[in-house]
Amino acid sequence: MKSEPTIYLILFYISLFFGFIFIISIREQNDSGAQSQAALDASTRKWKQLPSDFRKIVWQIKKIEKDDSEDFEDEDTDFDDITEFEVSPSISTTREDLQHFLLKKDPSPDQVTPKEGKKTLNLIIGDQYSGAGYISQVLNQRNDALVLFEPLGLYGQGSEKDLEMKIKTIQQFGHCAFPILSDVVRNHLKKQPVSWTGKSCLEHNMCFRHRSKILLAPPFCPVEMSTEHSKLSQVLETCGPVSLSVLMQLCKSPDYPIKAARLTRLSSLHELQHIAGDEALDVKILYVIRDPAGMNQSLIKSKKSTELEAYCYQTLSNLNYLGNKLISSWAEDRVRIVKLEDFRSNQADYINSINKFFDINEQPEVRKWFAKNLKEVKPDKYLKSGQRTACKGLLHLLEYTQ
Repeated sequence: MKSEPTIYLILFYISLFFGFIFIISIREQNDSGAQSQAALDASTRKWKQLPSDFRKIVWQIKKIEKDDSEDFEDEDTDFDDITEFEVSPSISTTREDLQHFLLKKDPSPDQVTPKEGKKTLNLIIGDQYSGAGYISQVLNQRNDALVLFEPLGLYGQGSEKDLEMKIKTIQQFGHCAFPILSDVVRNHLKKQPVSWTGKSCLEHNMCFRHRSKILLAPPFCPVEMSTEHSKLSQVLETCGPVSLSVLMQLCKSPDYPIKAARLTRLSSLHELQHIAGDEALDVKILYVIRDPAGMNQSLIKSKKSTELEAYCYQTLSNLNYLGNKLISSWAEDRVRIVKLEDFRSNQADYINSINKFFDINEQPEVRKWFAKNLKEVKPDKYLKSGQRTACKGLLHLLEYTQ
């Protein structure tokens, strides 16, 4: 029989062994917890680097999915505080990620074979002073194109406001359907527009029709009018409102196979995914970007210099979105970026590139228009220190020097 001290010694060693095992297990749990927290922190950082508009949409989808779940405690709960969406975006992509989307100059005006089957819809998007309107003339000055300029003008400047109606309007245009704007005001907006733009949209049955070549010529006008020098009041007096029934007939005519729109009121690329998702449409999007220094000069002239920061943030957000292949795979063959400065420095080659991207052949009228309306390029002034800070991500990604 073992002595009592020996039994106590054995019990001591047993308790020491299990204590050691317990300490090891606690350490492993702590290490695992630290790794999990590190993974969560990394995941959260990646989430917050995504475009703010995209995160809002994802979170709204999550709310809808969990709406009937008992685990969803508060319908106002947000993944990360909603005020964080207002923080300026940081760079979450690289120049290499964006190379595929940058339109390259092409010296050869080769013949292209237009695609058959789907209806085509070409969109040219960019800020109000980005030069998108100028580049849009590559399509607008053709004799076989129906080009609308900012058909969403009735909805005001807010790019996110009335988003569903804006998307629906552009999709309908792709199918040659045009909304009666007075009905939109009565049934959706619920109040008469007070802005000059909104009022002129109603008067003409179409927004900015004085920019559209096809809407300033027969059968809409008795004689062809200039897209550069005609004022809306003069156009209304000479031509009257746009006949939507006639416009629909022309849109469906084989004489006008090219349908295009220049847009500013849909500024986030992820919003355009809904339009590109229409399986009956072949949608191509040309995204026009301008050097912040040049943009700033135009904004100063228009007394809107405070908008430069918003332009840089929105553009960087779009570039981050395109650079993330996980969420922008739809855009791979549908979206191209052109820098206004590149287009101006080599118009002939970039006209070729735009034609090939849109699968259209050259028309001599286009080059004649650009030769006649060649804009003098003045050297852009440098940005102030605060402006360079706000635009540093955009300046870096597109290799603008400041």
